[in-house]
Amino acid sequence: LWRQCGRRVHGERVKWPSFGPRHRGSGTARMSASLVRATVRAVSKRKLQPTRAALTLTPSAVNKIKQLLKDKPEHVGLKVGVRTRGCNGLSYTLEYTKTKGDSDEEVVQDGVRVFIEK
Repeated sequence: LWRQCGRRVHGERVKWPSFGPRHRGSGTARMSASLVRATVRAVSKRKLQPTRAALTLTPSAVNKIKQLLKDKPEHVGLKVGVRTRGCNGLSYTLEYTKTKGDSDEEVVQDGVRVFIEK
């Protein structure tokens, strides 16, 4: 795995990892080029894992949202958000929405769409 280089440092031969073919130039360039190739190979073989949904609805919540949206056919889902209120800090908001906002995250579960404000 290691091969010897023709250079000497303080009287000893320097060993470089043998990741690939030797390059002319400084030992640093050889070492960094080898590490870059090894890094690219390692990163390119990673498997992408699917992200988990930001929100999970229970079956009774799905049924209730479907029931609420049935009375409002012009709306496509519910929007959940957080607002600053009063001296204690934050409160949650829940409202009907007709469109998805540019920065909203969409969660679709069992035919129900919920948008989370970012």
